[in-house]
Amino acid sequence: MAVNIRHWKGAWWVFINHQGTRKAKRVGVGESGKKAAKQAAQQIQARLVLGQTAVDSHKTGVTIEGYVETFLQRIEHTRKPSTYDGYKSILDREILPMLCRLDLEGVTREKVKALAMAGLEKGQSPKTVQNTIRCLSSLFSHAVEDGLLLVNPALKPVKF
Repeated sequence: MAVNIRHWKGAWWVFINHQGTRKAKRVGVGESGKKAAKQAAQQIQARLVLGQTAVDSHKTGVTIEGYVETFLQRIEHTRKPSTYDGYKSILDREILPMLCRLDLEGVTREKVKALAMAGLEKGQSPKTVQNTIRCLSSLFSHAVEDGLLLVNPALKPVKF
């Protein structure tokens, strides 16, 4: 049983070798990618020690659309009303039309960048696009805390 991280082809990867099965997962680039890879490796190692699979199969299949309600309920009383309303609006107007049917695990860094580029192509200001990515990042951070994801693909919002 081994869980390692490596910098390979310009990105940080988590390599898992467990009971004859080998898997690799690209985590990110730069220092934030290294930090996320270390965190993911520790979580995977802990799951394997407890006899669980690297990613719990009963948690896969959760779509963004299905998780949004949980996310909104959690932030309703912990954020200012204006922030809550802004997040709800961003989710309804920008994120759900593009990503609603995808599994949480199906959203990659590239899809987050595509969402940002689509906003810019629609004529949105860079600040509006950053707010959209920050909302998505907050949603994914909650999913990571719930154990639905190993890493947040929108962790560092794209700078414009």
